[in-house]
Amino acid sequence: MNPPSPKTPSEAFLIAANLLPLAGALFWDWKVFDIMFLYWMENVIIGLFHAAKMTLLLARKKLYAGFPIVIFFIFHYGMFCLGHGIFLIVLFGLQLKTGQTAQWSEVDALLSTLTADPLFLLAAAGLVASHGFSFFDNFIRKREIDKVNPAMMLMGPYGRIIVLHVVILLGGGVAMALGQPVWALAMLAVLKTFGDLQAHRRTHQKLAEKQ
Repeated sequence: MNPPSPKTPSEAFLIAANLLPLAGALFWDWKVFDIMFLYWMENVIIGLFHAAKMTLLLARKKLYAGFPIVIFFIFHYGMFCLGHGIFLIVLFGLQLKTGQTAQWSEVDALLSTLTADPLFLLAAAGLVASHGFSFFDNFIRKREIDKVNPAMMLMGPYGRIIVLHVVILLGGGVAMALGQPVWALAMLAVLKTFGDLQAHRRTHQKLAEKQ
């Protein structure tokens, strides 16, 4: 596996944003759940920017009757993220055993501690900046908006996210089973960065090749 190296400004932003969870694992005593919940937040960020792309595309083509598609996407994708988030909290955050139930106070304490971490907030802001830059640089400046259609975009982020997060869940499970050593957490962050970069390239190269 060759180390990831940026070929475009948006790839440089992507790698820089992914270095922050790696720093959290190496120097900030982050655990598996901290890293995986940050990646879950990235799912939400991706969904918000994707909804913005769909809205902008429909407005540009004056397909105003198609706006319910955006609402459907937000609802469907939101349910996907909600289910994924609950799974992460129960399995990796609270680490509940069979038959145990979560108390809201435990969930609140878990998330409050995490979101009070300045590095976690910085990492989340970095992901927003990375995806925001890609939105403006690729979708707007490089005119990817002219190469997509609403039906094509409806399922847009799912393929990339599902494959990537299967890898993350497996990696997180292995790291938990090993007792969350620093090297395993670092490897999880590195694998995610590499996979994210490859998925990013495939997505934008396909659009770049379209006339």
